[in-house]
Amino acid sequence: MQAHSIKSIEEIRGRALPELYSFEEIKRDMKQVKLIKEQNGASCTKCRKCIDCCLHNAISSPEDPEAPIQIHESLCDGCGLCVSVCPERKLILCRL
Repeated sequence: MQAHSIKSIEEIRGRALPELYSFEEIKRDMKQVKLIKEQNGASCTKCRKCIDCCLHNAISSPEDPEAPIQIHESLCDGCGLCVSVCPERKLILCRL
């Protein structure tokens, strides 16, 4: 915690909440995860955190190490969990 300048557990609580959506919000707004191709000259580092946390296997990494991660829109339910765990902030939720 100290490495991230966090003084207490209370500071951590609720940080992901703005990035998460209830089932009703997802179905009403029909959100979809998109990969930001380039932002400030930096690209996805393929840390696999989004892949590991996806409950629907909607994100995968191709065999080609130069290729970007793949988001399978038909499998994504728009929960936003991958967006909240991405340390590079390369994933966003969009309306369909």
